[in-house]
Amino acid sequence: MNPTSSPKSQKSLAEFALAEVNTLLESPSTAQLGHSLAYWKEQLAGIPERLELPTDRPRPAMQTFVAELCHVGLSKELTAGLKRVSQENQATLYMTLLSGLAVLLSRYSGQDDIVVGSPIANRQDAQLEEMIGFFVNTLVMRVRVQPRESFRELLGQVRRTALEAYQHQDVPFERLVEELSPERSLNTTPVFQVIFALQNAPWEPQQLKGLQVEPVRGDERQVRFDLEVHAFEQGGEIGILWLYNRDLFDGWRMEQLARQYVRRCRRRLLQSCLNSKWREHRKPWRWCLKIST
Repeated sequence: MNPTSSPKSQKSLAEFALAEVNTLLESPSTAQLGHSLAYWKEQLAGIPERLELPTDRPRPAMQTFVAELCHVGLSKELTAGLKRVSQENQATLYMTLLSGLAVLLSRYSGQDDIVVGSPIANRQDAQLEEMIGFFVNTLVMRVRVQPRESFRELLGQVRRTALEAYQHQDVPFERLVEELSPERSLNTTPVFQVIFALQNAPWEPQQLKGLQVEPVRGDERQVRFDLEVHAFEQGGEIGILWLYNRDLFDGWRMEQLARQYVRRCRRRLLQSCLNSKWREHRKPWRWCLKIST
């Protein structure tokens, strides 16, 4: 906490929670909330009822949460290349990875309208930056995958979608679901069934004065959606955890999906090499060839 700030100027967790409750109960006619709700209603109008990924078993009548996990990694060279593609397109690494995931989900589902959930820290208020507490909200990213569209064009679309979503992140996801009023089912989540997150902030073990802190894991893995894709950056590489509902998917299918994602990241990077100004320089060409091997 900033030592120069007055304790009275700091917003408490209770005050934040009260503000969230008020937002849930607030009338849509309120200027700021009404503007954001109008954006989301237009942005998500006509979204598909469900992402139809191929499953290995029929979907149970009631949603289940038992999970399994598979892991793949992107090499340092591939990670560096994806960062360079992101910078060239004024995008973030998150946007580039999400674009690749949308293409993969489109191919496996046969759908061109892909809807993915994405958590956001929800600490845009400076008074919340150093406060201990859970503030996370969930944003909805809608990506329309067009077969004839280049990856750069798709990345541009994802960039615009993400930036607009950040501008309207003040609407709690629960309120958004209430306003959209999608058809509900006991065996699936509303709005989206896949979530994607990138953790690229430096990770350090938790340290509290006089205490030893270590993570505690449950006896059984749990998943909140059909599929959760969690990417994290460490040591110049990107690791990706695919947490999936084992009542829907077999391990071989998720391993195949994960490997295909890596291949597609590599392929998109090579296409960027061919279509960008890098081809004017010998060194990037050699670097691209290294990625392909």
